[in-house]
Parts: sequence; C-alpha cells; structure tokens
Amino acid sequence: MTSSQSPSRGAKRGGAPPPTPRLHAATSPFSRSTSVVPATSGVTRGRSAGAAAGRGVRQGARGGSSKSGEIRRTGLRKGKIRNLIFVGAIAFAFLFTPAQEQLFEAWSNLEDEIMNQLKPGREYPVEASYSVSRTVTYENDGTGNVEVVQRIPVPELRTSKGISASQFHGDGGPFDASLLQDVTAFRLETEGQVITVPTDGTPRAIEDAISLPSGAIIYWPAANSGDDSCGYSQCVRWEFTIPPGETRVISAEADVVGKSWTWWDHDNSPSDVDGQSWAINAESSGTFADSKVRAFGQYWSQFGQHETTIWSDYHQKYLIDATHENVLQAATDISASLPEDKHDNAYAFARAAYDYLIDTLEYDKNAPLYARSGPDCLAAGKGDCDEQSNAWMSILRVKEIPTWYEFGALLDTASNSWEGHGWANVMLPFNDAWCSANGVNLNDCYIEGSVDVVNNKWLLHTPTAYSEWIEVFDPADEFVSEYYASGSIVNLAGGHVNRDVTIETTSGPVYGGGTYVVKINPEEF
Repeated sequence: MTSSQSPSRGAKRGGAPPPTPRLHAATSPFSRSTSVVPATSGVTRGRSAGAAAGRGVRQGARGGSSKSGEIRRTGLRKGKIRNLIFVGAIAFAFLFTPAQEQLFEAWSNLEDEIMNQLKPGREYPVEASYSVSRTVTYENDGTGNVEVVQRIPVPELRTSKGISASQFHGDGGPFDASLLQDVTAFRLETEGQVITVPTDGTPRAIEDAISLPSGAIIYWPAANSGDDSCGYSQCVRWEFTIPPGETRVISAEADVVGKSWTWWDHDNSPSDVDGQSWAINAESSGTFADSKVRAFGQYWSQFGQHETTIWSDYHQKYLIDATHENVLQAATDISASLPEDKHDNAYAFARAAYDYLIDTLEYDKNAPLYARSGPDCLAAGKGDCDEQSNAWMSILRVKEIPTWYEFGALLDTASNSWEGHGWANVMLPFNDAWCSANGVNLNDCYIEGSVDVVNNKWLLHTPTAYSEWIEVFDPADEFVSEYYASGSIVNLAGGHVNRDVTIETTSGPVYGGGTYVVKINPEEF
C-alpha cells in the first residue's frame, strides 16, 4: 500500500444504531478474569472484582512516583512552587542589591530550568525487544458442554504511517516509512503443541485447520473472507467444545522488536528519538480544510466528517460524540484559548484539546466495566485510557479532524507488568508551503500519529506499547466491538464458562539506545 492510499480505517458515523452483534464475552483480548455470558454490544472490557482494569493502564501520566511504577498528580502545584522560588529570589536580591538587574535576568533563566526539572515525568527506552505472551484459560463449571470460539488477532507490523510502507511520495521519493514494531515471530501453544503462525498475511482456511487431541481446531483465515473469519483483521480462530469440569488453555506469544518515534517538531520533543525530520508543529500545520482533502479525503470521510461513532448498547449512546453540549463547550473554550491566527490550525486545536484534557481529567483506576463515552468522561472529570481517548476524539470531531483507535497492551517498565490498553491515532495535514519546500506531493502531505492522553504521550510511540490492532474502516460499525468481543459462546447448553486472561513477559525486555523522559509541557501558541 502506498502512502497516497490510506489504509481502510474507521467505523460508521451517525445514523441509526447498528444491530447487536452475536453473543460474546464481556471482555477484551487483554482483560483479566471474566465470566463468559451473553453480553450487549459496545465497548466493554472485563474485570473481576478487585482485579486490575483490563482496559486501562497508566504509565507516567501526571506526577508523583508510586511503587507500582505509575506516575500520579503531585499535590504541590506549579504556581505554588514558583511562588516559593520567587520568595527566595526576592530575599536574596535584597541582601545583594548591587547586581539586582543581572540577578533577576539570570534567575529567570534558572527558574525555567528548575521548573522543568520539577515537572513530573516518565522514562522510556529508545529501543526495546521482548517476548510477550497472552494466556487464555476457559473453565466450565456448569452442567453441560459449551462450544467456544476464541479469536486472537495476528499482530501487524506497525510503521510511522500506520501499517503503510511509505511515508511520502514526491520529488526524490517515495520515502519509506520507518518500522516501529516488528513482530519477528508469532506462535501458539496449547495441548502440548507449538504452532507457528505467519505474520506476513498468509492465511490458513478452515478446510486446512489444525486438529488437536481434544477435538479443538485452529486456523487463521484471511481478514473479512467469510463467516469463519474476523472482519476487523486477520485472526487466529480457536474453536473447541469444553465438557463440564474441564479447562482449555491457549497461549499466544509474540517476539517483538520496537523503537520510539515522534511526530512532534518542538524543542520539548525527545531529542534522542527518531522522526523529527518528518514531524509537525503549529507553524508547519495545515488547516481544518486541509485535513478534509489530504489522502483523497479518505481519512476525513472515514474518521472526520461524522459527529458520532461506536455505538454502545449498554449505555445506549455513541462513545465518540461531537454533538453533546459539554463537548461543544470544551471545543469552544479550546478555540477561544488560541490566538486568532491559529483558529483554523489543525495542529494547534488538536494539541490545545490534548493539553485541556491533561489539565482537567484525572486517571480513573476504577473505571466502570463498560467504557464511558467522551461526553460522560468529561462530565465525570476522570477516565481510563480509552475513555480519555473517547473524550479527545469527541472534541476533535467537532472540527472534523480525523481520529481513530489503536489497541494493544502497555508494559510498565518499573514492575515489568502488562495491561490491556487503548489510545488514539490522528491525521494532521502539513500546510502547502511545507509540502512544497520538502518536495512532498500535496495528497501525501500529512502525518498519522499516536496520542495517548493518560500517559502524556503527544504524537509519540514508545516500544513498550505493544500495538495489536489499529482500527480499520467498517461501514457497519462492528469492528471495534468485534475486536473487544474476542471470545464467543456458540452454544451454552447448560454450561457456564469462566475465562481468565493473563499477560506476561516471557523473554526480556532488553533495552537499547538510551532512555528519555516525557514530561507535562503544555504548548504555548
């Protein structure tokens, strides 16, 4: 796929709510213990009582280190620290009056450096390699047989432009995209067998399924190739019958080599991370109108023009909703905070919306089972990973800036533990002048970057974020729910199944290239 052909991405926007998908487990591919029963459609990820949330981990978000490696808000605000600094400076100046003017000029520079050092932050590796394994266990504690289909996405290669191999086309091009996540091997282990699954898209149809001693079968058809496939992506299908009192276990292990990448052109962007030469800022950004026409308008038509998307049967509302009063008010306030010459600047609005949420939302480690919508997250003043992403994407949809989901898992480097995770992607256009000066075809002239609000990662990919699936366009609005509903009960027949999902590092991690610190740095325009 070339960069002038945007990957098919998205979900249905607006209109009548889509039909409820077939029965599925109320859980995500990366969630913890769950009782597998029929559930409503919509974004939901299971958690058992007292268990860590399957759909939201926060690493280094807002300050104050904890033993678990998470970063939380500090109680002492920046303004209070600044006041203490200046009280000391004034006292010092009165004691040593001959050089007051030079002193205050020097102190101003020193204060900026001190304030920067006092800001909360999180350290990330430039490069990382590891093996990560997800183990899924089903236990039938009912009285009858249960037929189950477990779907496991085959991870794709993640590049600096989604899954595209090309970054730009133009004079001297095409310019290759950089490989950010290389899955060098993907294998399954169940019933004493190790099964290697190709990651190059080679399918294995149900007619050629691998049979296991228990009678279970495993195969991995091409994406959206029929009833026996996954619509959202190529996936492994593990189909089996589990009698009363028995368990079935499968582990899916990926060998991953990854690196950090930034799409942010700014002094506060980590200097040791690649991507600066192709990065964007307010000065190089195009307008809202530019975001509608880049990539032949495909991103806008799939991810920007519709005000609502991702219907939740449980909440009876859309999770991304640009029509709600509090979303519209937030967008109005954000626009008003920008200088007049930045009112139609796509980058400036997207960044200001991000800073707005960083300042107003808390991380909710006890988020509800069924994810809040963007408007509900704003109303609550808190949310976990995908809820805060819902809020950010809702605000951006007011200006029709294309945004969509990315899902996977996040490694907490302090505790070497994993949790399921969801974050946002965004398409931001360069302006015509930048495109011309850099010899890039106007149609290709945009970035496709990652934004993780709860972890303070602005246009930044870290190798500790394992990317399993980037949302693809689906007019029926079913792919996101299908991804979440990784386990389907075909026939309960009197049985009752408990499902447990665990994620662990099985090799590594090995870090390289040094480290860098991400801090909270609101951007001034």
